[in-house]
Amino acid sequence: MKIEIPFQGHRNILSLHQKTIEITKDDELTSNGDCVVGVSANISCVDLPEKMKKKIQNPKTKITFSIRVDNKKFTIQGNGSKKLSLKHTKDIVLRKSAFTCSRTIAINCDKASSDIPRDFVKILQKPDPARKQRYFDQNPRYFMKIPQNRSTPRKLRYFSHFADILGF
Repeated sequence: MKIEIPFQGHRNILSLHQKTIEITKDDELTSNGDCVVGVSANISCVDLPEKMKKKIQNPKTKITFSIRVDNKKFTIQGNGSKKLSLKHTKDIVLRKSAFTCSRTIAINCDKASSDIPRDFVKILQKPDPARKQRYFDQNPRYFMKIPQNRSTPRKLRYFSHFADILGF
C-alpha cells in the first residue's frame, strides 16, 4: 500500500519547536506554528487507511520517519500507541513526548522540528508554485511516506521531502 501526501513549503516555516513536528492541510501558516514543516497537505490523520491506523495504534509498532530533501535525509524514530485516535481532519503530528491527541501519529520520537538541519528548513520555506501540476506525479515537491515492510510487519518507515505516507 502506498499513500502519497504532497505538501507545500511556506515562507513562515521556522522549524523551531523542541517537542513536535507537524504537517497540515491548512494553506496558511503564522509564525506561531513553529513545529510545522509543511502546509497544504492532502491527507491528515483521519484520512489514513484503517489498516495503517491499526498498525500505528499498536504500542509495539516502531515507526521510522525520514525527511528527504534532494539527496539529503533526516530521520526520526517514534512509537505507535493504543491511545492514538488518528481522527484529526487537518494535521499529522509527531511528538517527542507520550502526549496523545487526535493529531498525533507517533509518540516518544527521538527528534523534533528544531532538530531539522537549517539547510532543510530553508528549502521548506520556499513554496512550490508547480505543486498543483505535480500533485499526482511520482516526484512531488515535498512528501512524507511510510513504506510497507513485509519482512518486519511491526516496523513502519516514514519519508518526507515531498509529502508521502506509504503503508502496509
